[in-house]
Amino acid sequence: MDPRHALQPLLMEAKPLANLPIDQSKWVDIATRLKVVLPAAEYNPGYLCIAYYGYQQKPHIFSYAGDYRLPAEKRPEFDRLGVDTVAFLKKFMDARGQWSYIESQDWYKNHEYVIAIEVNYYGNRSGKAYTMSPMFHKDTGGNNLFVNLIFDNKKAIEATEWFVDVQEPSGKRAEWQKTLLPEAHLKDLAALRRQLLESGEYAIPKVNGGVLEGENIYVSWVDDLVWHATPSLNERIAYTADAAIEAYPLISIGLKEGKTFPQGPVHIHPVELLATIADEPNSQLAKWLTTKHKRIQDLDFELARTAWFALYETNEPNFSGDVKLRGEKPWHMVGDVAQSISYDARLDKPDAKAPTIEETPAGLSMVRRANSLDKARLKEVVEANKEIPRSFIRTWVRVIPRTAEELKTNNVVLK
Repeated sequence: MDPRHALQPLLMEAKPLANLPIDQSKWVDIATRLKVVLPAAEYNPGYLCIAYYGYQQKPHIFSYAGDYRLPAEKRPEFDRLGVDTVAFLKKFMDARGQWSYIESQDWYKNHEYVIAIEVNYYGNRSGKAYTMSPMFHKDTGGNNLFVNLIFDNKKAIEATEWFVDVQEPSGKRAEWQKTLLPEAHLKDLAALRRQLLESGEYAIPKVNGGVLEGENIYVSWVDDLVWHATPSLNERIAYTADAAIEAYPLISIGLKEGKTFPQGPVHIHPVELLATIADEPNSQLAKWLTTKHKRIQDLDFELARTAWFALYETNEPNFSGDVKLRGEKPWHMVGDVAQSISYDARLDKPDAKAPTIEETPAGLSMVRRANSLDKARLKEVVEANKEIPRSFIRTWVRVIPRTAEELKTNNVVLK
């Protein structure tokens, strides 16, 4: 297989653990112990450990036990749980093909980079705090290869919502990730994006969701190539041209002050609003972005303000024309902008903090989510699970330079 396309089988998979050649009983034991060691009432999420791997070297396991100031008698079980979880995850990642991909990479084999597998535990990620609106995002600070979620469910659960991201990263994300990820991996991502886009299957976002049947569900994906969200039954904001025209003065204020604005019962994010207008390729805004060599995902407050003043601030008819054109097609918003890069203090530079980067996924505003189209079975499962914690481990498979300060801070020794 061409190594530039080796990521495709790893793109996204959501199935019961029984589909993989691994011992499920190991996971059942780990999940039972996690509920005791990191109870949801105290730790949500709870941080268990980081397993650092160098090529053909024994892993170094950094335990988060010290962060919790555990009594001496509880520390051994916490650490044993970390060791057992890491051993299980090694087999899981082998079965998924993630380790095969990593171990074939020159940047790993030449010891330029190491792999850091971060293990977090959610004792209960359910309730309104997580499901009010489908907030699509990507995980970690930009150096993530894979995300793996493993649930300890005994009955059907609401599926993670997701869709494949074939669009190039925003300029800001691309520049940031050049400082983090191996050049060869960036080329792998770009090659697969092109292949997926050219296939025609992913040119328009298809938002997956619904229900996952079976026990001990896992969800596993390539972080850079997938937008995901905690599942929600709630609908997004159904927007119209009339609503946009009514909001014209509020959009201007929101952009100038860098904040959302209330409109009726919801809040509107002015950057998301402009980005979703640009989903209409014949809008003046979409054409303006092209002349500036920018894309929808580049729109942040700074660029949105520039576009607003260039096109709309003193020309309301221009704005009305664009939103009327946009309003001829479905128009959905969430009231916020998706986060593609989350702040990670471990990635701070000597002269600057690591960024938080937001992007509006191109085309998302024009399509319906699976959770909005066929709700009957989903509602049954939500009702059946309303008293059952949505518990799982989340692993971030990060790549970091062997010279990273994080390794020194955590006293990591690989040999």
